[in-house]
Amino acid sequence: MKKTILKLFTLITILLICYFFSINNKEDFSEIYEDYKLTTSGAGEAMDAWAFERSYPNKSLSAKEYLKTYRAEKKTALTSVRDGDDCWESLGPENIGGRILCLAFHPTDPNVIYAGSASAGLWRTTSMGKGRYAWEHVPVGFPILGIGAILIDPEDPNVMYLGTGEVYHSFGVTEPGTINRFTRGTYGLGILKTEDGGLTWTQSLSFDAPDLVGVSDMEMSRQNPNEVYAATTLGTYQTLDGGQNWNLIHPVGPAIDIEIDPTNDNILYVSQGNLNTGLDPSLSGLFKSTNKGGDFFEMLDDGLLAAWSGNAKLSLLPGDPNTIYASIQVGWFNNGPTTPAGLFRSTDAGVNWALVNNTNVPFWQGWYSHDIAIHPTDTDEMMYVGIAAWKSENGGSFIRQVSGSNNWQFGKISVEEPEGDSLFIHADIHAVYYHPLDSDKVFFAGDGGVHLSEDRGETFTTLNGGLQTTQFYPDFSTSAQDPNHAIGGTQDNATYIYDGTPSWSRVIGGDGMSTAINTDNDNIVYGSAQGLFLARSDTRGDSFFLISPPTATNELTAFTAPYELAPSNQDIVYAGRQFLYKSTDRGDTWTTTSTNFVDGGNMIIDLAISHSNESLIYAATAPNPFGDISSAKLLRSEDGGEIWIEVSHALPNRIIKDIALDPLNDQVVYVVFSGFNSAHFAKSLDGGANWQLVDELPNVPTNSLFVDPLNGDHIYVGNDLGVYFSNDAGLSWELFSHGLPDATLAMNLSYSEANRKIRLASHGRGVYERNLVFNPETSISDVTLESIEVTLYPNPASNELNIEFDSDQNSKGKIEISNTMGQLVQVRSIDVKEGRNSIQMDVTQILNGPYFATISLEKVEKSIPFIKS
Repeated sequence: MKKTILKLFTLITILLICYFFSINNKEDFSEIYEDYKLTTSGAGEAMDAWAFERSYPNKSLSAKEYLKTYRAEKKTALTSVRDGDDCWESLGPENIGGRILCLAFHPTDPNVIYAGSASAGLWRTTSMGKGRYAWEHVPVGFPILGIGAILIDPEDPNVMYLGTGEVYHSFGVTEPGTINRFTRGTYGLGILKTEDGGLTWTQSLSFDAPDLVGVSDMEMSRQNPNEVYAATTLGTYQTLDGGQNWNLIHPVGPAIDIEIDPTNDNILYVSQGNLNTGLDPSLSGLFKSTNKGGDFFEMLDDGLLAAWSGNAKLSLLPGDPNTIYASIQVGWFNNGPTTPAGLFRSTDAGVNWALVNNTNVPFWQGWYSHDIAIHPTDTDEMMYVGIAAWKSENGGSFIRQVSGSNNWQFGKISVEEPEGDSLFIHADIHAVYYHPLDSDKVFFAGDGGVHLSEDRGETFTTLNGGLQTTQFYPDFSTSAQDPNHAIGGTQDNATYIYDGTPSWSRVIGGDGMSTAINTDNDNIVYGSAQGLFLARSDTRGDSFFLISPPTATNELTAFTAPYELAPSNQDIVYAGRQFLYKSTDRGDTWTTTSTNFVDGGNMIIDLAISHSNESLIYAATAPNPFGDISSAKLLRSEDGGEIWIEVSHALPNRIIKDIALDPLNDQVVYVVFSGFNSAHFAKSLDGGANWQLVDELPNVPTNSLFVDPLNGDHIYVGNDLGVYFSNDAGLSWELFSHGLPDATLAMNLSYSEANRKIRLASHGRGVYERNLVFNPETSISDVTLESIEVTLYPNPASNELNIEFDSDQNSKGKIEISNTMGQLVQVRSIDVKEGRNSIQMDVTQILNGPYFATISLEKVEKSIPFIKS
């Protein structure tokens, strides 16, 4: 079944690419991409990639080692000697909400609302989400990324429970040994509890399971607040003593939704099922207990489906708990205009059921995002959400679409204004709520943060002020000349351009992926969406046009497929599917570099190119998760990608997430690895012929790697817990996360050359920057004399380097150019005159890379870094 799905997706992709190239290639990419976006489940691909990279080559991904490593790192966090007063500072975006899974409302204060994010933990507002700074992060003392459920005691709101982990299970996969690899989701650590309003938290329930476990719903008895139920991927849990002890009372998973009869807390309802590709009846169902979970029986009726491929959400009719609604939905492989699934209703407490409406509200996201909410007093009114929001005023028999995800705004997203028109709610809505203290207000949690309707679902606005939960992907890029010109791609939230202000600009569309900015001309900007849908702007990002490389018949492309600009020639672009594609005209035309796939059935997932030789390329490859699982590899080509040599025989069998070459010596290669229980960093001094493995980094997936171009011994890595630094070329490491939230998932590290900063694009907490450890003006030991004002230009310099300075007397002097290792590469004696001096240095013969220009006068010396390009 999975192979069939993959082939179908590949066919659709090929047809779409053909369509894209048949239209005007200069058409706005954001409009083109919306057509593609409406045919696939990008969330499914994203989570497949996330979980596969971290579990490979094993069959499961456990949060146990993640928590163990986090606790060990917390004990040593204060030993870092690099922090001082320096710390990471946020660049935003402060109002582009990443995926929010759930909300919870304070029982007496209508302005206090909690939000559970997919990869940024817990958030709180005291202004009902209104205002530029409405939301604040609530630290919990655990490395919590995903929160699927929040429960507040209505009698004592200081008591709260958090159900952690966002997990979606796939069942019915026939390929041997691959089933657990399709456990999509993020880390969860069971259930946390606070009794002081969120000041301190304890772990109430932990799971000792071989795979990720998530909590999708929790409910509390109205008669006994110590009686709590949790729907988890392992089944349904119960505590009768306020979370001190938990019991698995219904080991049928994944449990999705729980409802308790408000008039009789003996009666429970639970739904089961997710991604049941084989439509196995034992893997999906609706269950009922009449004795507090002592026993459950499945509600079977001819009016219900025998099985479904997505999941099911439940809701009891206010005032009549015998009337139950069930939204039963399908996976992305069954997403026609009408489906066997839809909205079902029982009026006799689950004995008999009838299909009320078969409109396919969630489309391809029926396994992922849909929900129903019934007005607390006008019970004919309900909100029904999936891709968009729908509304019914007659109990669900007729529904009308009231929101549109395509109504979002492109261009500048002001922090002072909503990010779309009055019909906009971001696509993929996970949860909907009528405010319990003001039922005219309807709140929505989804992949674009939090939205609000103040007129019962007719018009909408965004509530993302301060909700910095944006999930960035690699690669984030900054102009070499202007630190206030940067671009990065995000999960389901398009691509964003930073201009130095709090208000970022949205471009392109879809899931934003890798980006690049031409180092010679920062008007030339690249962005992309999943599957290597590549676009270029020649106007600094004001408009984009499609330049995607072609796709061969049956060729596979990684979700986050890479492309790179050659550092020594910014007109050359390489892009990887299974072939490596090359363009010599900035993506206008493409050719394959060889007649065969680079690595057989494996896909290219990362590329690195020599800083001085455009033909020296390294490519990391990974298996197709749905096919035969072969080894991940690192390959090297010295002829522009025609012939490849494997250089990974001595490396661990893990997915290589990033490759970096020393700017001054392309035989020095560094790689970092995802996964657990192996080395996460390796170094080669001979182009990959031999490797030195370093096992000093935390035992968590490592995602990104940056080598300081002005000091090759200084290396930075980003992993699933934060950022680490080495001052000895990777032999030893120390924490470099001062100023970051706990457990920041560091997806990408990049260089802001113009202000000598390192930038972090995180998957869940936006973008940060920090000073690099090495400061050239203060790190050269012999620069201790009086200072002089020196102007050096252009920087980078290609042929001629101009050096200007003022002198108060005639004298003799010299200018020395040296590399970052202190080796002298050029020297020139100069006659200095009183007043303004202007010296031209010919740097044509110097190899590309970072250097220092040192001006030495009588008792005066100054060194300035520059780049030869």
